[in-house]
Amino acid sequence: MAVVIIVYLCVLQKCVCILCIYTHSQGVSMALTDRLLKSKSSTPEGAHKDYPDGGGLLARKYKTGAVAFYYRYRWSGKQAIVKIGTYPEMPLKQAREKHQEFKRLIDSGVDPRRDKQRLKERITFKEGIDYWYKHYVLKNRKECGWIMAAFKRWLYPTIGNWVIEDVNSSDWISAFQKITAPMMAKQLFMETKGAINYLIVLEIIDSSKLLHLKMKNIVTLPPPTRRIYTFDELRKMYNVINNDSVAYENRAALLLVMFFGCRIGELRRAKKSDFNLKEKLWTVPVENSKNKTTITRPVPDFLVPVIKQLMALSSNDLLIHGRRGVGLDSPAFSLRMKRAALAAGIDDFRAHGFRHTISTRLADMGVEPYIAEKLLGHKMAGVMAVYNQGQYIDQINAAMNAYHDKIIGTNDPLLVAS
Repeated sequence: MAVVIIVYLCVLQKCVCILCIYTHSQGVSMALTDRLLKSKSSTPEGAHKDYPDGGGLLARKYKTGAVAFYYRYRWSGKQAIVKIGTYPEMPLKQAREKHQEFKRLIDSGVDPRRDKQRLKERITFKEGIDYWYKHYVLKNRKECGWIMAAFKRWLYPTIGNWVIEDVNSSDWISAFQKITAPMMAKQLFMETKGAINYLIVLEIIDSSKLLHLKMKNIVTLPPPTRRIYTFDELRKMYNVINNDSVAYENRAALLLVMFFGCRIGELRRAKKSDFNLKEKLWTVPVENSKNKTTITRPVPDFLVPVIKQLMALSSNDLLIHGRRGVGLDSPAFSLRMKRAALAAGIDDFRAHGFRHTISTRLADMGVEPYIAEKLLGHKMAGVMAVYNQGQYIDQINAAMNAYHDKIIGTNDPLLVAS
C-alpha cells in the first residue's frame, strides 16, 4: 500500500511539473500574490511591467517600485484599459472584487472608464504631496525630512486644501512667490513638479497647470556667486584650530573641509572605519557620495592628528556627531563650521567656497586640473572618464601638502585638544 502511495505522489509531482512547464511555454502566468506584489526582485528595469491575474485583471509594477491594478478589456471592438486602484492601499482581494464589479458594468452596457471618471476622488495638494512623500521620497531619498517641513511651512497654508487639478497658473505663481527665500522657492518648485509628475504617472491625477510653468515664472534668482578665499583668510581659518573658545569638533571640521575640498555630506556622514590611518587614506563609500561612486583621498601627515583626536572624542562610529551621539543634518553641520569661521574673523563664510577655492588655488599653483578634480570627488569628463581610472593618491597628497605650505609656510604639526 505504501509503495502505491509513493508511486502515485511521484506521478502527481511529475504532472505538476509538466503543467508548470506548459503554462510558462504558453505565456500563461499564475495568479497574483501579495508576495509577488511586494517583491523587489520583480521590479522592472524599464518603465513598467504587467503581471496578469486572469480575466483581464493585471498588476502593473513601475520602476519606482509603485504597483497599480488595471483591468484590460474590449469596448466597441477596441482594446481598453482602466485603472482599478493602487497597491497596497487597495489590497489584492479588493482589487479582484472591483474587477468583478467592472465586468458586471460591461455586461450591463456601461464603460468602466466613464463610471470611474464620474466616481473618481479628487485629491487635494496636501493629500497628493503626502502620498508622494510616503510612497516615493521616503523609499528613495536620504535625509529628506526638510522636504516635508518645507511643504508644511510654505505651501500647505496657502494651497494645501485645494484640489490639485483646480489650482490654476496664477494660484501656483502666487503660492510660490510668498516664499521669502528665493533658493527655497526654487527647490520647492522642483520638488512639487516631481511630485505632480509622479501622481500623473500613477494616474492618481490627470493633469496640473503647474507643469506649464517654468522657473522664471516663479522666482527671480540672484546671480550665482563663487566665494573664493584669499590665502590670508585661509591662514586665519587654519589658525582657529588652536582657539579653545570654539568646540574642537567645529574647528576640526572647518580644517578638514578646507584641505579635502569634500562635500559637507561626505564628512558629516563619515565613520571612523572610513579612515585607514595606517595607509593614510579616507574612503568615501558609494552611499555617502553624491555621484554614486567611491571616492578615495589621501590623508596628509598634518591632518592625521586632527582625525585621531576626532576619533577619540567621538562616542560611536561617526567621526563627528551631535549631542547624544546623533548624526548632524546639513544645516546643523554647516552652522558648526560657520561658528569656527566667525571665530577666525570670516563673516561671509560659505562652506562650499572651500571647493571653489581649492580648485582655483591649485590651478594657480600649477597643479594639473585632473588632480584637483580627483580630490574634489568629481567624475572625469569625456575620454578621461573612460580610460583614466587612476586614483593619483601620491599626486593628490603632494598637492595637498603644497597647498598647506602655501597657506602656512611651514610643516609644523597642528595642535590637538588636550
